[in-house]
Amino acid sequence: MADPVVQITDESFEEETIAGNILVMIDFVSDWCGESQKMIPLVDELATRYPGQLRTRRIDIDRSAETAVRCNVLNTPAILFFRGGEELDRLTGKFGKTRLISTLEGLLEPVPRPRRRARTAR
Repeated sequence: MADPVVQITDESFEEETIAGNILVMIDFVSDWCGESQKMIPLVDELATRYPGQLRTRRIDIDRSAETAVRCNVLNTPAILFFRGGEELDRLTGKFGKTRLISTLEGLLEPVPRPRRRARTAR
């Protein structure tokens, strides 16, 4: 099965965050941070939970230091949320599943529900 989170770099960061009107969640990680590594399975899970509403990307701050500096990400874990190239929110340091999901769901666009057909009297 393919990785649910696309790995990005300094070169692809700009293109990935401008992804139209869809919410983009970017997981800034580092190999040396235990908390960052613990968040990976949760971020992978969330990447599959909101199809059509969320694009999930991951960037290593050591391999893509330019982007980390530009986004003012000094430590991991750090998750930044973008829409249309604009940063909407961020979570940094130690945070749990509940806080991540709450932040994410607060930023998602509501999914239009199909309209029910009116019943006709017989």
